[in-house]
Amino acid sequence: MSSGAINRSYIKNNHAMSHFFLVLLIILSSKSLYFEMFGTNIFTIFTFIIVFFVFFKEKKTIRIDVLIFGYLFLLVSIISLDFDIKTFILMLIKTITVIMLISIIKFEVFSLHYSKIIKFIAFVSILTYPIIFFKLSSPLFNFISIDERIHENFILFGVLDNHIAHGVYRINGLWWEPGAFHFFLTISFLFDFLYERLNKRSTIFYIIMSLLIGSTTGLLSIILILLSKNVSRLNLIKLIYLVIILFFIFLLFKYTNISNKFDLDSSMSLLSRYYDFLISYNMFLENPLVGYGLGNQIEKAIPFGIDLLGYNSYFSLAKPTGSDGITMFISQVGLLGFIFAFFLLFPNYGSVKISTLGRCFIALALLITFNTQNFTFLIIFNVLVLYSFSSWRGLVYHDKS
Repeated sequence: MSSGAINRSYIKNNHAMSHFFLVLLIILSSKSLYFEMFGTNIFTIFTFIIVFFVFFKEKKTIRIDVLIFGYLFLLVSIISLDFDIKTFILMLIKTITVIMLISIIKFEVFSLHYSKIIKFIAFVSILTYPIIFFKLSSPLFNFISIDERIHENFILFGVLDNHIAHGVYRINGLWWEPGAFHFFLTISFLFDFLYERLNKRSTIFYIIMSLLIGSTTGLLSIILILLSKNVSRLNLIKLIYLVIILFFIFLLFKYTNISNKFDLDSSMSLLSRYYDFLISYNMFLENPLVGYGLGNQIEKAIPFGIDLLGYNSYFSLAKPTGSDGITMFISQVGLLGFIFAFFLLFPNYGSVKISTLGRCFIALALLITFNTQNFTFLIIFNVLVLYSFSSWRGLVYHDKS
């Protein structure tokens, strides 16, 4: 079904607004500033209640294979004897929520709503630049993220006080930092790409937003997705040249002095992510079958990291932050984690024709996206994995009531 057909049919569909609201809730429940400000557990439970209400209002049913696969999330929560009970309860709520959600909304429709919401947030967030330039403040209460960073509240987006004070021109939308916002922009771009909703104007918009956000890994992910469609017709030399040129443009746009790219902060960020991976990799090797327990990063990964890296290295400017979402998830749940990683990285939805090599490019883009921002413990991860499972089962267009 084409996007145009979906748009026309949805105008006549009484469920359109409720479905749009459900997608908005999923986005906000994925660690947005509202999610962090008003209580993570409260927001998760509220989303569950709304999805539950819509599910029964529309008299939907659940396929048994989706139900069984969905409850694999619960299995990985308790497979280790050291599982965290709070993590298990939240996983139960998220799993039931998503199982109902994918019975309510077809994935193409979900992706369409998702992209519209993210592009709207991105567009209005451009106002971040004049706000920083003129050092404006909001009369509303501040957003305060879990890491206690203060953001000026402009309802549809937040602006870090630190960025205003020091003239740091980067956009973070409704999330705690720019890289987290680019995570959602990358997923939106992927959805539009896979369903052939991109044109020159929208592609330019995504690239400009990527530059305004200022995320190197985010731009790399978008480049990989763009290359995935025609990669079989490109030779390696042309591919390398293209990547170099695009990154050179990015560097010129983002920095007044290109050498700043290699300053201490950037080096520390790269080293911090390397430490994250190193800790997860070594913890996985210690217990590859069942992992060290979902939700036990603070109790186990931090002490392990201090022993592995040494106190001084761990608490240096390159302190690990646990941003390696996929590798951390696998190290916590063991070998079963690779099943979820496969469905996350190799979705089978979309209408665009892509070669096997192109699919690998998309997988690499998703790996970079999820392993530089830790969203594997949030509902967006469950949503993408379960929708991908449905796509492999041929259920993407299934809409049986």
